[in-house]
Amino acid sequence: MKIGILTTFDEINPGAYLQAYALQFFLKERGYQNYLINYKSFKYYCYEMKIYLCQKNPIRLFENIRKILRFKSLHKELKKTKFTFWLEDVNREEFDIIILGSDEIWNFKNCIGVADPAYYSVGLKAKKFIAYAPSFGNVDEMMEIPEYVIEGIKNINHISVRDINSLNILKNKLGISARLVLDPTFLYDFDRVLEEPRYSNYILVYGFFDEYTMNNIKLFGREIGLPIISVFYPNRESDLNVNVISPLQWIGFIKNASYIITNMYHGLIFSLKYRKNFATQITPYRKNKLDTLIKLFKLEQRVFNKDENVFIGEIFKTELNYSEILEKIGVYKRDSVNFLLEAIND
Repeated sequence: MKIGILTTFDEINPGAYLQAYALQFFLKERGYQNYLINYKSFKYYCYEMKIYLCQKNPIRLFENIRKILRFKSLHKELKKTKFTFWLEDVNREEFDIIILGSDEIWNFKNCIGVADPAYYSVGLKAKKFIAYAPSFGNVDEMMEIPEYVIEGIKNINHISVRDINSLNILKNKLGISARLVLDPTFLYDFDRVLEEPRYSNYILVYGFFDEYTMNNIKLFGREIGLPIISVFYPNRESDLNVNVISPLQWIGFIKNASYIITNMYHGLIFSLKYRKNFATQITPYRKNKLDTLIKLFKLEQRVFNKDENVFIGEIFKTELNYSEILEKIGVYKRDSVNFLLEAIND
């Protein structure tokens, strides 16, 4: 049996790489021959490079180039097909199964502004298609669904998604019942491969934050006497910015942090995986994804919104019951594993 995984594994984003890494090695450890399908449409590729490389600030451009090279060096850890812009090359691989997902591959309104019908199975050939934990991202039920999206999804044999918004879109707009599963990063233990930094006992900031929020975080840091380290995305108010960092180093920074403040989906996931004392900010673009994790694991007391006049330190005074949280994660993890393995072997 030959399995192909079509997802956005080569974006310069820790979560995108790690979800693909987790799914590939989860399958490999269970004896399944699988390859990441190294395909991207030419239009998508051009828009992506434009975002990374068309920078007015030469320092930011240099950092982006270094990030690209750092991520590319990790691609040797992945088993993947030869890169192509053409679906004909993908179909010549003759996959028995193609797994679509995870990540926001079903977001036809993504921030790059380019949607690829292949992520919905359009133009692909395989004996069976499985959707594992894709997301519609910030698409909501009020938006019109393109015909190619409907056509492609109805061609998929087994469908799961990773957030309630995506579940509702499938049910209410397409009449499709799907399973709610966890992101692949929940299914894999990264302890053997992460790279720990030389730092410890700090406040970790991961995400895009406005000046007001960063000043709030800075006050919290002064109150408890800990430095602020921002990873991957720089913040002026941080004591240290570590911008050029690999996904495996990124996990290490999360593991060693005393407090984590994030507004990113995988920032919240890895905070939970490593039982961290965290606060998460909800932004409109990521609301649909974050809301599911918050509701599933009852994390409402650790949430703050941009417009709320709340001192970050007050959020950390609320209790996190990790024995209860990890028990619920275990239940959803078993269900997610069962869905995936049953879909493959059906």
